[in-house]
Amino acid sequence: MLRALASLSTLFALLAFSAQAGAATPRADLKLKSLTLTPASVLPGGSTTASAIVSNGGKKSAARSSTAFLLSGDTRRSTGDVNLGSVFTAKLKKTKKKSVKLDVAIPTATTPGSWFVIACADSGRKISESSEKDNCKATPLLVTVPAVPAGPAGPTAPPDSDSDGVPNSSDNCVAISNPGQSDGDGDGKGDACDFCPSDPNPGTAGCPVSVYSVKNGTTPVGTVVHLTGLVVTGLATGHIWAQLKTSDSSYAGAIGSAVAINFSDPPPMVVGDEIEVDGTINSDLHIDATSAGPVAVDSAPSPVTVTVNDFLSNPDGYDALLVKIVSSSGSSASGIWTLLDSPNLDAFKVVPEIIGTLPAVADYALNIVGVAQQGSSGWEVRPRSNADITPAA
Repeated sequence: MLRALASLSTLFALLAFSAQAGAATPRADLKLKSLTLTPASVLPGGSTTASAIVSNGGKKSAARSSTAFLLSGDTRRSTGDVNLGSVFTAKLKKTKKKSVKLDVAIPTATTPGSWFVIACADSGRKISESSEKDNCKATPLLVTVPAVPAGPAGPTAPPDSDSDGVPNSSDNCVAISNPGQSDGDGDGKGDACDFCPSDPNPGTAGCPVSVYSVKNGTTPVGTVVHLTGLVVTGLATGHIWAQLKTSDSSYAGAIGSAVAINFSDPPPMVVGDEIEVDGTINSDLHIDATSAGPVAVDSAPSPVTVTVNDFLSNPDGYDALLVKIVSSSGSSASGIWTLLDSPNLDAFKVVPEIIGTLPAVADYALNIVGVAQQGSSGWEVRPRSNADITPAA
């Protein structure tokens, strides 16, 4: 009996050790960052192009996988969903992302109305991930009623794309059926298609949202938004970086408080200007601005002191943030520095987009201040002047 009890104790200890070892194993973590449809309204039997971005937020590269697209009556993947096809996603290194695209055909028997297309990364569950909860993302699809040609003797009915009995010319939601035409905030946009039905945003004006909701995905890609309380932290040709001022009533910490803003014709502004912006959230969670301008003179916020490895923990949260990397060392090539502080990163570079040329001092430890942003080869920091680069003490 004592020998049997001793054997059981040994077995339990081995199982506990195995569980602990498995828990510490680095794994990939595929995430469906964004999903858009072009067009977002089709007839039964029609087709649309589904474009998605798959990212790997884990600590290990993800092997080649399959991204599936499904037609569903709700936003959750279930056994009753219709398979629209799938596309292979190439091997994805940690912290990297890939764009995938597929033309999908909507079955001719689909009932007109509101549907959802769901995209799921690693649809075959072939990759061992640290989390399977963020592999799927849904976006709305409107399946419309085919137009019936008017008879030769009758008058031609005015266009009514959503078949709600209200002609397009007077419909406040042309693509979504809303026969009651409810418009609670009186901005001319029906509640059914107004992302902010309680906040007036007439014409091309955006919905008032916080920069945090842009960066954490609460406000969907493609939404036209209005941002206030931002202070310019850096400027480059065609775009700027701005950060929520700490005195704003909505300020909830530095992480997720900054955003990159793209302009086709940027207005005059300098670092320290407080600005308001209207624009559309793009797939990189940046803003493609339609209008912007200074409203007050402020001062740029103090940089947030970070290590290179901090970017692995919350890449979207640090994106566009004014940061200070302390005691970094690296190598220099072609006018760009590659920091060597973290063997876990494929690349973390200091680039001269704002200041033009980096001083040749990357061979010893530095303190570097600049704007953080994900670039084509990994994470990058952009110093704003030579004063942002100083030798470490």
